[in-house]
Amino acid sequence: MDKKAKERVAIAKDAMEWVKAGALRPERMVYGESPIHRKWLATHGFSSSQLRLIEEAFEIWGDNAASAFGRRYADSKSRMLAILQNIIDNNGTFVP
Repeated sequence: MDKKAKERVAIAKDAMEWVKAGALRPERMVYGESPIHRKWLATHGFSSSQLRLIEEAFEIWGDNAASAFGRRYADSKSRMLAILQNIIDNNGTFVP
């Protein structure tokens, strides 16, 4: 695993702990107001295509694999935790 992939895994692990502790509430996340937002993630190794897939899965946008992944989870918290676990399980890459 390269350095950027390790950073992405570390970000996902940290975010999982924040969500579990209630410090990061996915239902209230707004880019720019959350500690995890597009610009910050992009500077830490997440490509624009990865960010798009993560967003599609979380928001359940479109009719694609990412949205199908998101539909498996009833609420934003469980969906966010599943996305983060997927990133960890896939060595820093979201694979819907």
